[in-house]
Amino acid sequence: SSLGKRTQTAQRVLREYEFSVLLNARDLLENGPDGEEILLNGAIDLLLFEEDGLTIVDFKTDRVNAGAEGEKAEEHRLQLELYKQAAQEIFGLPVKECWVWFLRTGTGVQV
Repeated sequence: SSLGKRTQTAQRVLREYEFSVLLNARDLLENGPDGEEILLNGAIDLLLFEEDGLTIVDFKTDRVNAGAEGEKAEEHRLQLELYKQAAQEIFGLPVKECWVWFLRTGTGVQV
């Protein structure tokens, strides 16, 4: 896939990157109090360091029919947004893309 080729040419690749990061509640919650911090823990399945920023890929084993991946990917949007904020805070680099990759159909959806 094109994403697989990008993995081969990335400057750096992290797999199963476990993280813990403190983020401002105001950035995470609609009415979050400014100055309050929330501890976010997670694991990014695949993180690509490319010339113009980071790309996050989250692999899913969801039962999804071919053609329905876009709708199913929306269910994971919040998770990827949190991963994006964490990666930007940890690495000080912009996240340019977030992908949900469905293993059952071999299809990626950018969210």
